[in-house]
Amino acid sequence: MQSMLFDQNAATKPHQDWWYLDSRPAGQLLAAWIALEDIDQRAGRFYLMPRTTALRPLDPDPLVTHSEWLLRIRRLLDDHLEQVHTPAMRRGDVIL
Repeated sequence: MQSMLFDQNAATKPHQDWWYLDSRPAGQLLAAWIALEDIDQRAGRFYLMPRTTALRPLDPDPLVTHSEWLLRIRRLLDDHLEQVHTPAMRRGDVIL
């Protein structure tokens, strides 16, 4: 179990959380995002792409560097912008 707190916009690059926070056995990560306050749109909203966990091109590859992996994610995002969701999160909202 791990927790993280972002008290300001961290300007995080597009990624899949399991690269950084995987489980044992691998691929069993469950994450919950909980808004501790209302998130103003100007703050830089959290965004997500549903069902990206099923995308095989982003599977971990021991030969792929972190920089290359981030480029793959960026290309995927750019190619599927219509699938990107930026929910308006209010205090107490949860995304699993």
